Amino acid sequence: MSQPGAEGTPPRIRVMLVDDHRIFNDGVRLLLQQAPEIEVAAMANSGEQALEFAATVRPDVVLMDVDLPGMGGIEAMRRLAKMEPSPAVVALSAFQQGDVIADALEAGAAAYVPKSHAPEELIDAIRQAADGSSSVPPEQVEAVLARLRRRSDTPAPSNPVGQDLTPRERDVLVLLADGASVAETAEALHVSVFTIRGHVRGILTKLGVRSMTQAVALALRQGLLEPPRPVG
Repeated sequence: MSQPGAEGTPPRIRVMLVDDHRIFNDGVRLLLQQAPEIEVAAMANSGEQALEFAATVRPDVVLMDVDLPGMGGIEAMRRLAKMEPSPAVVALSAFQQGDVIADALEAGAAAYVPKSHAPEELIDAIRQAADGSSSVPPEQVEAVLARLRRRSDTPAPSNPVGQDLTPRERDVLVLLADGASVAETAEALHVSVFTIRGHVRGILTKLGVRSMTQAVALALRQGLLEPPRPVG
């Protein structure tokens, strides 16, 4: 659970860092200390250790390197996604290939941040993941969506899900799939951020997934994504 903030302030985001390079973990910890709303709750150096710590620490967000010794980061993400409650995962890696990013997103990561990107982008991705939205590097969005679409070119299941999504939930799903943030989606649809968060919770519940990235991947397989309706 997030730690309560001071009166009138939102709870802090509890983050667990997972990287097999101690110096890197220490550097990211120092970086995140500059964000008052973020608290580093634990640091792990392997996928196995991440699963062990996550079961006791219960972080809100796990910042995980894709390339880990032993159990790889992708497999660890899959297992974290099955936890109850499951933390949001931000994948962090030196790799920027679309296939690697797509693997991480399909495994349950809510965001993907290359290690070469600016520190502010990492903090932003953590905030968005804690908020329930997804984040992919802008220059990779088209490539990743193309790969997800190619992977979705399989016969739809005989028991499709998501048919009970409301028209507005479909609008939200399309905008978030196109890389919009929760705030940008709220602005585009002329509603509050809190309303969009409510729609996100509804989408995840109806699709039976834990992250918007998983929702997008499932929606592509089910053919649920259509251009959003004009909004006034």
